[in-house]
Amino acid sequence: MNERNILRCSLKAVTTVLAVSLAGASSGVAQERTRAKQRTVKAYTTDREKGGLLTAKISWTPDGQGAYKGRIQGKYEDRQEDGYCVQGFKTGGQNRVPLGATACPKGQSIEFDDAFAHVAKAAVEVCRVNNKMHRLANCSGWK
Repeated sequence: MNERNILRCSLKAVTTVLAVSLAGASSGVAQERTRAKQRTVKAYTTDREKGGLLTAKISWTPDGQGAYKGRIQGKYEDRQEDGYCVQGFKTGGQNRVPLGATACPKGQSIEFDDAFAHVAKAAVEVCRVNNKMHRLANCSGWK
């Protein structure tokens, strides 16, 4: 084999190794983008005694074009005997979507396991609810 052929074979080998390495790296990046992620949320109502508590695990994966799909699992509970109930909500575009019935009296909790799809951000909040007038109060804000 002459020098020129040795050089060609060496260049082909280096090119092949580089191409395989780059393909593996981009595959790892793609897998990282599609791997499920999760976060834990703890939210309290904003009344003085923090009578409502919501704890949740939110997990998600990309759903195309900047949107996400996933699950919200957890519970909310009424922690105060004050005439108000407590209710948890998830984002639903411009609306609040209830995660279940109201929790009351003090000590009652409601567990939930809910799905979402095609949302830009998955978030939850907890509010006190006046069951007589069906009005929300002291909402935690989206978490």
